Amino acid sequence: MALVHFDSHTDTWDSYFGAKRFSAGTPFRRAVEEGWIDPAHSIQIGMRGSLFRPDDVSQSEALGYTVVTTERMFELGWPALARQIAARVDRMPCYLTFDLDFVDPASAPGVQTPEAGGPTARDALALLRALSGLSIIRADVVETNPLFDGPGQVIALLAATVAAEILAMLAADRV
Repeated sequence: MALVHFDSHTDTWDSYFGAKRFSAGTPFRRAVEEGWIDPAHSIQIGMRGSLFRPDDVSQSEALGYTVVTTERMFELGWPALARQIAARVDRMPCYLTFDLDFVDPASAPGVQTPEAGGPTARDALALLRALSGLSIIRADVVETNPLFDGPGQVIALLAATVAAEILAMLAADRV
């Protein structure tokens, strides 16, 4: 299956700081190695911020992923980026994962690894709404941490809204 990965980190390390081969920083490398994900039809969107090593982005590209950095994402705009995502996936069954640190911490304060400079909540929802024609067979919304959430449960509301948008995408694909 293809992977559509919204995040500020690639999660394609070989090991987590040299110790753990299975961690939050390694799943999309392991998924390629184990044959779960076809990187030739997969795309990672929103990479930026605290890159821990110089090859954080290039390691994903070496695995075959297309990587759209945050800077490039803003240059393209939502309609063009949505078309690029759809073209990359090419109607393959896909797994859509939305890590909430994709969104700027001003709109998503309750995440474990916030990275400044991302899209607003409104931007992220606009991008999701611009997507069409994806054959989503699995999806998740990850990285909410209520301990870091501000007054008004901002991250909880955003996580629920993103999940609702993904459910709407699933329903629209079945009509």
